[in-house]
Amino acid sequence: MRTIGKGISIFSIIAIIFDFALSYDLLSDYKVVENRSIAYQSGYFLGHFIGHVSGILSKWFPLMILAILILIIANLLEKGSLLKEENDLTI
Repeated sequence: MRTIGKGISIFSIIAIIFDFALSYDLLSDYKVVENRSIAYQSGYFLGHFIGHVSGILSKWFPLMILAILILIIANLLEKGSLLKEENDLTI
């Protein structure tokens, strides 16, 4: 079960990296607002970037949560079986 959790987390991290790499063109094509200051244009780009990043992360976040839950359950099962073995040895 631990390998499944690790596999899902590695898959989702690779998917996020590929999603960023493939959508880099969208980030470089933002429209420059004419007759505005550099501060305004920087804020516009920052907002566009944050919106894009949150869109990418919102697609893969549930998969990361699933992987974390699987890893926690696998850890609990491993600790439980170890405690059971120790208890069986004491009897």
